Amino acid sequence: MDGDRGYGLMREILERAQRSGDLRSDITLADLAFVLWGVAATVKATYTVAPGAWRRHLALALDGLRAVAARPLPAPPMSTEQTRAAMRRC
Repeated sequence: MDGDRGYGLMREILERAQRSGDLRSDITLADLAFVLWGVAATVKATYTVAPGAWRRHLALALDGLRAVAARPLPAPPMSTEQTRAAMRRC
């Protein structure tokens, strides 16, 4: 899957979940990307010592994205420029 198609699919999923009221309304596509990258880093760090540990961290991350758990976020979302700069570092 190419990046543009993946980006479009991720945006579609995010918007659908927000419309349904399941996903907190203040989550951006960049927020979701970094949450997923965080879980991917957990997979990489734990796969040899605790192969299933990532499932716990994914569950924690998903619970934090739920609209029913929403609390005010401590910082504003990154701008498109900041997001691109950060993604280049990953």
